[in-house]
Amino acid sequence: MIKLIHKYKRSITIIFILLAFCFALSGVGIDTLHDGNRAQRPAISVNDRQISQVEFQRTERSIEERYRRMFGTNFEQFVQAFGVNIAQQAIDQSIDSALLNQEAAGIGFAADDEVVRRFILEKVFADVPYDEGRFRAILQSAGLTYREFGSEIKDEYSRETLANVLRDSAYVSKRDVDAQMARQETAYSVLGAVVRTSKLLASAPQPSEEQLKAFYSANGSRFEVPAQVSYSFIELAPSSFEKEVQVSQQDIEVYYTENSGSFTNPEQVKVREITVLYPKGADDKAKESAKARAKQARDEAVAGKVFADLVAKYSDNADLKRSGGDRGWVSRGQESPQFERVAFAAEPGSVAELIETPEGLRVIKVEERKASSLKPLDSVRAQIESAIRKAEAPSYAAARAQEILKAARRDGKPILEVGGAAGLPVKDSGGLVASGKDPSPSLAGLSAKVLDLSSSDRAGLSLVEAGDTSVIVQVKEYKEPSVAPFAEVRPKILEAVKAQEAQGAAEKLSQQILAAVQGNPASFEAEAKKLGAEIVGPVELSRANPKSSELQDLPNQAFNAIFATEAAPSVLQQAYQTESGYVALSVVSVKKPDPTRKRTAAEVAKFRAEAKQQAVRDAMESALTVLKTSSVIDVDPALQLKQ
Repeated sequence: MIKLIHKYKRSITIIFILLAFCFALSGVGIDTLHDGNRAQRPAISVNDRQISQVEFQRTERSIEERYRRMFGTNFEQFVQAFGVNIAQQAIDQSIDSALLNQEAAGIGFAADDEVVRRFILEKVFADVPYDEGRFRAILQSAGLTYREFGSEIKDEYSRETLANVLRDSAYVSKRDVDAQMARQETAYSVLGAVVRTSKLLASAPQPSEEQLKAFYSANGSRFEVPAQVSYSFIELAPSSFEKEVQVSQQDIEVYYTENSGSFTNPEQVKVREITVLYPKGADDKAKESAKARAKQARDEAVAGKVFADLVAKYSDNADLKRSGGDRGWVSRGQESPQFERVAFAAEPGSVAELIETPEGLRVIKVEERKASSLKPLDSVRAQIESAIRKAEAPSYAAARAQEILKAARRDGKPILEVGGAAGLPVKDSGGLVASGKDPSPSLAGLSAKVLDLSSSDRAGLSLVEAGDTSVIVQVKEYKEPSVAPFAEVRPKILEAVKAQEAQGAAEKLSQQILAAVQGNPASFEAEAKKLGAEIVGPVELSRANPKSSELQDLPNQAFNAIFATEAAPSVLQQAYQTESGYVALSVVSVKKPDPTRKRTAAEVAKFRAEAKQQAVRDAMESALTVLKTSSVIDVDPALQLKQ
């Protein structure tokens, strides 16, 4: 690191820059698929870098999709319960990314056009030969210029270079490792006083009609009927165009050369095996006896005794006894990593070292070995041709769709005539549908894209992409989003208002519990029961094992408060909202690990890696603050108002 600083003649601030980079990298990627046209006003300005509205929306969608994958159907409840502000997260992430890109460029970790070229060949066209026409089509469908695409790839490369320098130069001491061990393994025994909203619903007061209407007025967006669309469409599936793809001998040879790893016969060994199993429910003594038998079998095999005879004498596997231990040819990737390490390290004709598994021990003799080899081109020619056809068919389908659309617009024909002239069936959405209601699973996302068409595009024929399928669409009816009438959603409003009242009652009751135990944490369980809360635990939690089936929906703030507790008994100062209601928590004991306990090399290595990561994370937060205070940052006020 010292050499690095001298090389670039920069102040010690460079260390903070490197540390800060990794913090942002965890949430910053290269999403090359931009949507639509750029808005004129920038969403965020960071020094001389302007982040467009489209770029910001892409980051926002990426964060939302990550949460949706994590919480599935509970996404909306999660966002509401824990006050997650996705827009603010996207603002923070965009600013961090821009700052670090600027610093990376300033230090000199800049990428050139060769980096972009390698990315295109190794990532975009990893499985198929490079095709300039197809690449241009990808950029066009993504709404990207080549310059924009290349700029993003270069930025990513620069950040990765900085990250690699940091990882290579980071150092942690034994004291850091010991502290990490103590931090991770300290056990906290926790009692929870759970107040479930569901149990308070029955006693929630019946709201008046005025209350219901006031709630409806204030929360109209919760009862919004989304936009809907009815449309006819012609589907041009890539599979229908595979036969039209022209595949030359040169195409096949290039594909074969560039993807040789896919056409390689793996390395193989021919082995015989003796399996010595631990008895069911074996104690240490029984296991030692089994190990002694396996060692004896191996020693006799090494001494030259007939292996098949040893199989009959020692093996606990009936199938191996019948075959004389013959396993036949074993390929790399077919067995466990431990087996492969031993088997492929042994010389042909030798007996390998013992292999211990949770079930017992294995003694193997390697009889022959075959090196990996490339399959002959003729044996995989049909496979390659099929792969090329599948890869190229979407571009053929897209080109045919463009031809049909161009002719239809020129002649002013409706979609039924267009389909008839092209010999393609015209299908229907099946009435008005909302986003997510697609005609078939193979056309996932189609309705959402039709709904996103501009009003001018909805007036005629349009071309949209549903995955690799090109679809010509004609909108029959478009219905703007609207708020459902009060009478129609009154039952939902009643349910929501009562749930809100029950939630408030749950919060109030949990606060009463906390007030009752002020100055006497030992009375937590008794006071909570007296007030009608459900007692959960004690549950043992640690940073290494924070999960509990009994307290499974605690927010991160609760875990942070638990793990910050130094002495017990101690009641946490606030109650925490969960998916089921509210919970008050008491740490009844804190047990630190024994510092004299001997650690395995694997444990030490694990804690060393964790200590390094923790040191980096701690420094990154301070580093980003330093970078922001010395930068000019402007955020569109409209973004900060989004919830």
